[in-house]
Amino acid sequence: MIIGSDAVVQNWPLFSTLKLGKRRPYWIEPLPSERRYPNPFWGYGFSDIIPTAMMSVSSQNSKYQKFSRYMLKRMGKSLKRLKYISVRDAWTKDMMLAAGPELSIDITPDPVFALNQNVGEKIPLEEDIRNRFVLPDKYVLIGMRTQILSIPFLEALNDAMRIEGKECVAFPIDGAMAFSHPFKHSISIPLSPLDWYALIKYSAGYVGSNMHPIVSSLANGVPCYSLDNWGSTNFWGKKENNASSKVFDILKQYGLENNWAQIENNVCNVTVNEIVKRLKEYPIEQVITISKVRYAKYEKMMQDIIESLFGR
Repeated sequence: MIIGSDAVVQNWPLFSTLKLGKRRPYWIEPLPSERRYPNPFWGYGFSDIIPTAMMSVSSQNSKYQKFSRYMLKRMGKSLKRLKYISVRDAWTKDMMLAAGPELSIDITPDPVFALNQNVGEKIPLEEDIRNRFVLPDKYVLIGMRTQILSIPFLEALNDAMRIEGKECVAFPIDGAMAFSHPFKHSISIPLSPLDWYALIKYSAGYVGSNMHPIVSSLANGVPCYSLDNWGSTNFWGKKENNASSKVFDILKQYGLENNWAQIENNVCNVTVNEIVKRLKEYPIEQVITISKVRYAKYEKMMQDIIESLFGR
């Protein structure tokens, strides 16, 4: 059994589900069982009889510092039954080491880093993508889960990109176009996963939310700037500056911490000039070199998983 890759090793104590509300002073966020330990994503209930490995899993910035000693001890027992464990961010590794300090845990790439090699010829060709979506010569994809950037901001960004010989294109996130825009070009939905990936692969840049567009950009040496919606929050709903964001963790591995701005209360305090500057100064060769190293680490992870489950 191979578990992952995704945010499958979450656990949220009761206090962390307590939220402030506008209509009522506070409320408790209901959570499904897959976001609380124990559940099958931890190998709970079967890993003692079925050889099990975790592949590039994530805790989605679960607040492990607040876990009880009893909870950490139980987690540690579950993790020790696994044949192999790898995680995709430092926060998750620290959480697991808090549960089992003697555990051997690697930080490994998200499998999207290997999509070019694993999917290969099934990825649409650039000419096909450009013809079907009627794209400008050089386009920068803008993708947001909500209206993080205003229409005037997006107009100014598009004007600045045009000076650089590029055109902004609205890009759907999470299967929807969730923001208004002034751009001439936009990508319609429904959109197949491979078309979605190819649109990023052949673009001149990506600016926006979520982790996988950033990973897809990095894997292809595409300049990117993250408007980051991830990271832990305190009781008051304010983002905590504790490096818990999985997107920040990935960009840090590339030395691209400056290509990142945090979203706070659905607002991102970044300037047009900053975005344009970071895309223009993007170290493409450095990113390509690091991505090759990450792919090699991915291959080693897959080999380690096979050997851990089936022996040499």
